Amino acid sequence: MEYCITCYFCFETFSAFLEVDPSFTGTLTEVYDCEICCNPNKLSLSVSEGYVSFVEIDNGND
Repeated sequence: MEYCITCYFCFETFSAFLEVDPSFTGTLTEVYDCEICCNPNKLSLSVSEGYVSFVEIDNGND
C-alpha cells in the first residue's frame, strides 16, 4: 500500500510503499530515504491484522 510521508528533515512529502502481511499484528520499523533530500526517515508502524493503525516518523540516523 502507498503512503504519503512527510520527511523528518525537509518536511516535503514523498511516497513510501509498505507491504504488510494481512495476518500480521504487531510493530514494524522501516527506514526510507526521502526522495527530495535523501535523508533517512525511520517509520515505526503499529499494525493490527494487516492494517496500519499508527505511523511515527523519526530520524533514521539513530
